[in-house]
Amino acid sequence: MKHNRRILELRKLILIILILISGLSLNECRDSEDIKMNTIVFENQFDDSDEIKELDALIKKFKDDYGINVVLSYYDSKEEPEKLFSLLRSQNPPDVIEFNSKLLAKAIDESALTILDTADYDLKNFYINGLEVCTVNGKFYCLPWLINVYALFVNPDILKENGIHNYSINTVNELIDNCERIEEEGKYYGCGAVASDWNNLFKVLLPFFWFYGGDLTGTNGTVSINSSNNIKALYSYVMLARTGLADTQRELESQFLNGKSAYCFAPLSFGFRINSEKPAINYLITGFPQDNNKGFIYSDINCLAINSHSKKYQICKKFVNYLVQWKKTKAYVESFINQGLPAVKVPDFSNSPLLKFYNEQINKARTFSYHPYFYNIEKMTATDVDKVVYAEISPEEALNDAQQKVLNFMKTLKKK
Repeated sequence: MKHNRRILELRKLILIILILISGLSLNECRDSEDIKMNTIVFENQFDDSDEIKELDALIKKFKDDYGINVVLSYYDSKEEPEKLFSLLRSQNPPDVIEFNSKLLAKAIDESALTILDTADYDLKNFYINGLEVCTVNGKFYCLPWLINVYALFVNPDILKENGIHNYSINTVNELIDNCERIEEEGKYYGCGAVASDWNNLFKVLLPFFWFYGGDLTGTNGTVSINSSNNIKALYSYVMLARTGLADTQRELESQFLNGKSAYCFAPLSFGFRINSEKPAINYLITGFPQDNNKGFIYSDINCLAINSHSKKYQICKKFVNYLVQWKKTKAYVESFINQGLPAVKVPDFSNSPLLKFYNEQINKARTFSYHPYFYNIEKMTATDVDKVVYAEISPEEALNDAQQKVLNFMKTLKKK
């Protein structure tokens, strides 16, 4: 009997121990699940050390304020967009995505984004054109975060040395005339053109298309690469190329920075680079030639959206709102300056000449056409434009060839 009682007591003890262990395990699982549900993944394209450092600091402050964990994940924006969209469809998709607005149409076509409730966001301080880009058919898909406006940088000393005293440019022909005059003197380049750099080419070339009434695609999604307006615009672009280097955007900026060219189309962030490096040049900034308001400068818009596959809308909303408010304004802006400036009005910087230009020009800016395959259209067309710049074929031949390549590409999509 005593033996049986001891066995029963031992069994009770083992059972109690097992219950305690299972209770601990259950609590650990619950804690783990709580952490998982309170953690979001932020997929972004920033790879600069200053950008990452500032993002880390923002995320730490956000966690301190809201108790929400954010994990950073990075994708290469120069790779095919399909890699990003495959990631958004994966079993462990990111929750919040940062992307260039040129991918918005594709993202909507893929049903990759959550339609946002405008009542959840304070929109009154945003620049209107950024909000317009994010609104499609009355639905609000993302928030503009960074806007990088392009400008025409001018070296007034080179102009003065060549007898040009009017620094403002009203028409494209005036710009070409000035550049040809400077180039003929042989001491400086006029302007030059982006080439062998498809990711930056249309940020400079599209304003020429717009000036002459053209574009790569129509408002209804049609492809209009070889329109007569675009051909005329490409002829003007090639004439500028003949007055300087045909090279990458980075190299053209370096030529201007070193005082070797009179003009340079570049993002406004280039102005901050000039101010930081303090080269021995003077510079002015102006917009694209207007000619009775026909001119538009280009703007790059980086957006924030919530993945449609995320089940954490409420905490994602808090994070997106936190980013777009720019609460750590000065360090925050300076760290992201190569990507752009705030898509909201920031009073702290109203005295800066560069930001004054930004505020004046932003509502005259346009961005890429809304088309789900704009990335592909842009890349295919750039190959033919390069051939024109390098004097291998004519503008008509280039744009006709690009039009046919894109139409063939679209046909293959319909067969799938």
